Amino acid sequence: MKFVYRNSFDGIYDDLLETKDALYTVNLFHLCRRNPETFAVEEDHPDFLCPHQMVATPDEHYLITEAPSVGYSLYDLTKKPLEGKPHLFKEMEKHPLSMAFSKDSQYLYVIYAGKLPESVQLFSGDDPYEKALDLKLVRYTLPNLDTFDIIDSQQPFIRIRMLPYLDALLLVSQNLDLYLLKDKKITPLPLPKLTYDMTSIVVDEKRRHLIIQDRFGVRIYDEEFQEINKIDFISDDKENVSSDLYHFANEMKVNLLNPDSSEISVYKQQILEVLPFEKDYLLIHAADALQENSTLMLVSLETGKLMATFPFGRIIEGLMTAGKFVSFSSARETILLEVTHD
Repeated sequence: MKFVYRNSFDGIYDDLLETKDALYTVNLFHLCRRNPETFAVEEDHPDFLCPHQMVATPDEHYLITEAPSVGYSLYDLTKKPLEGKPHLFKEMEKHPLSMAFSKDSQYLYVIYAGKLPESVQLFSGDDPYEKALDLKLVRYTLPNLDTFDIIDSQQPFIRIRMLPYLDALLLVSQNLDLYLLKDKKITPLPLPKLTYDMTSIVVDEKRRHLIIQDRFGVRIYDEEFQEINKIDFISDDKENVSSDLYHFANEMKVNLLNPDSSEISVYKQQILEVLPFEKDYLLIHAADALQENSTLMLVSLETGKLMATFPFGRIIEGLMTAGKFVSFSSARETILLEVTHD
C-alpha cells in the first residue's frame, strides 16, 4: 500500500463524508456530492446556513449539516437533486458539542452547552470543554428536528459516539470518564479516564472493538470493554527544546510578557489523532515535538503492521478520510491523497 498525491485545492473544505454511493464535502455555502472514484463534483448544492460539519444516518437515508450557532439542514439522500430542509437553532441549541445517530437511524443525539466561556486571550490555554456550562444531552426523533426530549443524566457529557455492535452510544463525561447509553440508561464503563478531551476514539464495527488513542499508540478493547491489545507506533525517545516554543506549538499557556528561555525534555514525537480508514486500517497522525513536521501512518487492524507512511514537511490540520481518499489542510490549501493497494 502507498499514499499517492492526487490533487490540491485553494482554500479548505470543512468536512468529508462517505456513503455507499458517493462522497460529500461541505465548504462555506456548498454541500457537494462527489464521485467516489475520481472525487469529481457531481452536484453542488448551496447551503446558505454555511455548514461546517455533517453526519449521515447509518441507513444513509438522511444527511444533516450543522452550521455553528445557526442551525441544521436535513437532506434526504434518496432524492435527487439535493434539497435541504433548514432548522434554525433555538436558544438552547446554539452550542452543539457532539452528535451521533442511533443504530436504527430513528434518533439523533446531540450534546449542547447552554453557555460557552467568554473569549479568552490568545494562547491562554483555556479549554472550552472544561468550562462549558449547563451541558444537556438531547434526543431528536427523525426526520423532525423541531421535537426533542432531554435525557436525564447525573453527569455532564461533552462527546458522544455510536457503538453499533452493542446498539448503544458511548459518552465522554466532562471529567473524561467513559459511559454507556442504552435504552436511556447511562452506566459507567470500566475503562481508563481519557488523557484529554479530544483523545481519538475509533469504533471497529467489523471486529467489535473499541480503539482509544494513548501516548505512544492505541489500546484495543473487546465488546466487554476488556483490554486485549496495546500497539505502539512511536518511540519514547526524548529531546531538549525551548519551553516557550514547545508550549506555543502545542497551544499551551505562554507568558508573552515574561518569556521563558529555559529548555525542557519532551518526547521527540507525539500522536495527534487516530482515524479509521476503510474497514481494516487505522490512520495515525504523528508530529514532532514542535509540530513543524508531520507523518501519516497506515496500520493494519488485523496484524498491527505498518502498511504505508507519508512524511509531510508542515503541520497537518483538518485530517479526514472517506473511501480510498485522505485529505488535510495546510497553509490554507487542501491536499488530497489516494491510498492504493499496490
